[in-house]
Amino acid sequence: MTITKFPVRGASRFEIIRRTIYRARNNETLARMHQRHAIARSQPQPNHSHNPTNNLPENVLDNPTSMDLDKDTDDESDLDMPETPVWIDLVEEEPDEINQLIAADRERHRQRA
Repeated sequence: MTITKFPVRGASRFEIIRRTIYRARNNETLARMHQRHAIARSQPQPNHSHNPTNNLPENVLDNPTSMDLDKDTDDESDLDMPETPVWIDLVEEEPDEINQLIAADRERHRQRA
C-alpha cells in the first residue's frame, strides 16, 4: 500500500509542532490498524449460507408455547414477603426547626423574585 503525503497549507505553528510531536504515535496506531485488518482478512469468514450443518440460533417466536413461563426464575425465596399486602399508616411528622428555616428562606426568595 502506497502512502501519499499531502502538504497542509495554512497550518499554524502550533499545529505543525503538535503533528511533529504525535507523528510517531499516529504512525504506530496506523500500523496496528493495518495489522488488525490484515489479520481479519486472513481469517476464514463465517459461512452464512443456508447450509443445514450451520447451527442457527433458535427463534423463540416460532414456538412460544415451548417457553416455560410458569417457572419462577427469580430468586425470591430468601425474601419473607407475606402473601397479602400489609397496610401501614403514614404519620405526618411535625416540622423541626431546620425545615421551618428552609421554608422561610424559600418564601423570602419567592417574594424577592
